[in-house]
Amino acid sequence: MADVFISYASQDRDRVKPLAEALQARGLNVWWDRSLAAGQDYAQVIERELKDAKAVIVVWSNASASSTFVRDEASRARDEGRLVPVMLDSIAIPLGFGAFQAEDFTRWNGGARAPQIQLLEEVLRAKLEGREIDGKKIADKRRKVGNRVRMVSLLTVIALIVAIAVGGKYFFQPQQHH
Repeated sequence: MADVFISYASQDRDRVKPLAEALQARGLNVWWDRSLAAGQDYAQVIERELKDAKAVIVVWSNASASSTFVRDEASRARDEGRLVPVMLDSIAIPLGFGAFQAEDFTRWNGGARAPQIQLLEEVLRAKLEGREIDGKKIADKRRKVGNRVRMVSLLTVIALIVAIAVGGKYFFQPQQHH
């Protein structure tokens, strides 16, 4: 039995794997359907794990937004106060879930130490410990994450411009022969 259940569309398996591994690396007990063993009753195991989890991450993506199973799992988590939405794609969150803040993973680099994982871990730990989530603390962290992502993006663009300028100078300057 895991503390954290991850609900996602099977088409997103390769995108969800680093998320599950990052949370496990942080010491969280995570269940996702890669944990199934041969011969197990798929539906029965998922239902049990979903029921027993203290937090349910619903990974919203282009594929999962139209998945009946993901919506069903998300509904159960929402109704029981265990929903932790994460958004992999910039989509309209399905009807019935738009009132819940989703952690924005649309620009996540897949790293276990990425700031988005830190935010998600804070929310999950609060759920697991049965305490209220400090909205101000999370909003402050979210703002810092946004600033960090923008700064890294800006520095990347600057480095690219410098590299192009240096490369252009090398390629387009006439070579002097001695």
